[in-house]
Amino acid sequence: MKNLIEHQMKITFYFRQSQTTSKKRKGLGIIYYYVMIDGIKSVEKSTKISTAFLHWDSINQELISGEGFEAKNRRLRAIRREIEDQKRDFELNGLVINEKTIFNKISTTKSEETLLKVVEDYLAEQKTKIRKEEELKHKGNIESSTYETYIKRIKNLTKFLLFQKKLSIRIDQVDERFCEQFDLYLTSNINDEGKSRGQNYATKHIKLIRTIVDFARRCKLTRDNPTIFYKLKHEGRKKVKTVSPTEVSAIEKLELNWNEQRYLDVFIFCRECIIHHGDFKQLCDEKHLRTDENGNFWIIKPRKKAIEEGRQIQIIPMSDKAIRIMLKYGSLQEMPRFSTTNFNRYLKMLFAKAKVNKNVSSKMGRSSGISEAYNVKKLRGESIAVIAGWTTTRELESYLEIDHTILRDEYLSTKGFLA
Repeated sequence: MKNLIEHQMKITFYFRQSQTTSKKRKGLGIIYYYVMIDGIKSVEKSTKISTAFLHWDSINQELISGEGFEAKNRRLRAIRREIEDQKRDFELNGLVINEKTIFNKISTTKSEETLLKVVEDYLAEQKTKIRKEEELKHKGNIESSTYETYIKRIKNLTKFLLFQKKLSIRIDQVDERFCEQFDLYLTSNINDEGKSRGQNYATKHIKLIRTIVDFARRCKLTRDNPTIFYKLKHEGRKKVKTVSPTEVSAIEKLELNWNEQRYLDVFIFCRECIIHHGDFKQLCDEKHLRTDENGNFWIIKPRKKAIEEGRQIQIIPMSDKAIRIMLKYGSLQEMPRFSTTNFNRYLKMLFAKAKVNKNVSSKMGRSSGISEAYNVKKLRGESIAVIAGWTTTRELESYLEIDHTILRDEYLSTKGFLA
C-alpha cells in the first residue's frame, strides 16, 4: 500500500491591475492566482478573467458585480476545484506534488458550462439593464419589451434542444453547425397558426445565439466564438401591404354593429394618425394630447420601440376625422383597446365583408396612412418621418407603397409630355 502524504495547500486569487495606460485609468485588470504548497509559492497564473477593481472582493476572492460576474465566479470555483482534484489524484497515486507539478493538467479555458446555464446568466444580466421609466435611453440599458423578446426566443431555443436531445450541450460546443440546425428547425417548423416562420424570424434567433456565445467568451467560459462563421440568411424585401382610400370608403359604407364599428374606428384612427397599434394602446390625454394656440389637436408621444430617447417621438397633427373619432368616445384613453390578436381577427372579418380581398392586419393602418400621406397628400419624406417618429427617412421604404399611376403622371408632367 502506498504511503499517502498529505500536503498543505492554499489557493489565492487576486486582482492585478492592467499596465495599459487607458485600462489602468479605468481601474481595469485581470484576476490572477497562485498556489502555496507546503509553504512554497507557485508561479502566478492568469485566469484570463478581466474585470474592474471595484467589482472585486479581495477578502472573499470573488466578483461582486460587473458583466457576467456570476459566470466568472463559477469559473474561479472551477479552477479551484480542478487544482484540489489534481492534488488529491497526485496524493492517491503517490506522485510528486509541488508548486510546479500542481499545474500540469490545469486549463483555464476548458469549459464545463452548459449553454442553458450561460443563457440563464445572460438573461439575469439583461434583466438588470431594463430601463426604468424615469431613465434616459442609452446603450447601457434595454427596454422591457426587448427583454420579453429574449425570453420568447430562449423558449424556442429550449424547444429545439429538447427536440435534438441536447439540453446538456456545453457552451464550447455551440458552433456553426449548431446555428445551421437551429436555423433549419425554426424555418421548417409550423407555428400555432399553421404557418412556417420566415427567415428573418430565424435569423434574429441566430443573432441572439451569437451574442450569448460572445458573452460566454468575454466571461472566459469558452475560448472563442465559432458562431460568427455561420452566414446569416435574410429574406428579400417584402411588398408593403396597404389599403387604399377607396377600400376604406367601401368598408365605411357597410352597416356594422356597435362592436364591429369600434374595431373599424380604431383602425381608421391609427391610419389617420400614422400610429402603430401598440403605440395607440398607450395613448392618454394627460401625457400625449396637446392643443396649440389655434385650438388644433396634436399627439406628441415617444415611440414604444424608441431607439434614442428624445428623438424617436411622434409629432402628429390630428386630422378632422381622427378628432371626430376621439370625441365620439370622449377622450384618447376612453377609446376602445383591443389585443392585437383580436384586432387582426376583426379587421379580416370586416374587410372580407366589404369584399376587399387582402390579408389585413393592424400594421396596415400605419403603412396605409404613410402611403396616403405620400401619394395623395404629397407630404415630403422628412415631414412623414417627423409624424411617424423616425430619425431618418430611410424607414420610409419599409412602409410606403408607391402609387405608380401618380408616379408616372408626376414624372411625365415634369418632362412636358402631359398637359
